[in-house]
Amino acid sequence: MNDDIGKRPQFCIEQNCRCLVSGGTETLDKGASVMCFGKIRDPNVVHFTFKETVHPNTHHQCFYTPMKGWIKSMVILDDLWNEMQMIQRLANIEGWRKCTTCGKSAIVASLWAEGEHRICERCKVEQVQKSGGT
Repeated sequence: MNDDIGKRPQFCIEQNCRCLVSGGTETLDKGASVMCFGKIRDPNVVHFTFKETVHPNTHHQCFYTPMKGWIKSMVILDDLWNEMQMIQRLANIEGWRKCTTCGKSAIVASLWAEGEHRICERCKVEQVQKSGGT
């Protein structure tokens, strides 16, 4: 029975993974890279201790690139949270997806498009509060 939520990429042979989110699978045939996240079905298989640190891995984070092939990482949700924070910092440095009101990048937070403007969650809340809305 296939109980995957996301579309399992065609390169995936990992049986101990329930695909949750995948992206780029439709462009794989065109030579693009693919990324996916999945929940490890039996975490006891990958739960281990290295030196003094316990690694209770619960998820897979996988990438497929035509040059490097399949790269599979085992992570916990804290790893993914830290990665999101690093991506947000990188976005601020590189200036990706900037809010046109405050000028900050909003990768992790939502951006709303209002015409040609993008507004981040914080500025949207301030805008609603100033207008007397809730």
